[in-house]
Amino acid sequence: MAKADELITASVEEMMRISGLGKSSIYTLINSGEVETVMYGRHRLVVVESYRKWVAKRLAAKAA
Repeated sequence: MAKADELITASVEEMMRISGLGKSSIYTLINSGEVETVMYGRHRLVVVESYRKWVAKRLAAKAA
């Protein structure tokens, strides 16, 4: 399995493991448009870079 810093996309289950967030929190980020996804057939894959940008934005807001 690839390390988290090497991933381009991750399943919702992988994002739960990587982020420590629950399934409903991941879907809240997806549904709000804060985290991007792509579909491959019936599989929803989270674009990991969009999650990294969301975390960076939260950290910047906390520092301000």
